[in-house]
Amino acid sequence: MLFRTVVLTCALFCAMATADYHIIEKGFTMSGAVTACKKAGGNLARITTGCEFDNMLAAIKNAGHAGTEFWIDAKVAKDGFLKDNAGNLLPYNNFVCGQPDGSGPCVQLWASQGQLMDDTPCSYKKYAICEV
Repeated sequence: MLFRTVVLTCALFCAMATADYHIIEKGFTMSGAVTACKKAGGNLARITTGCEFDNMLAAIKNAGHAGTEFWIDAKVAKDGFLKDNAGNLLPYNNFVCGQPDGSGPCVQLWASQGQLMDDTPCSYKKYAICEV
């Protein structure tokens, strides 16, 4: 019975932990995505919990972009830690198995892998998902 209560509490917490996301349907480099989100009145989406990650994926799917790659506010730093673009440690990650593999410092949501996290070069063009 306790397990059920915990699950319901987590589900309720996740429902309350929502953010407003804005998808910019244009390919940007990582720096371009950061700029585009600022121009849209927000910031590139920064994921710090599993609830935020799940809510962001739901927003992407509801917008019809389940097969699209997105930049998020995350980089694999030289010290191996996951940080946002300002250099703050990020406490949550959900990388594809075997990632990060050193292919690049920027983090995308990899469409062919269920939009789990993947490190990739920052010069590639991806859509931007912004928190507004």
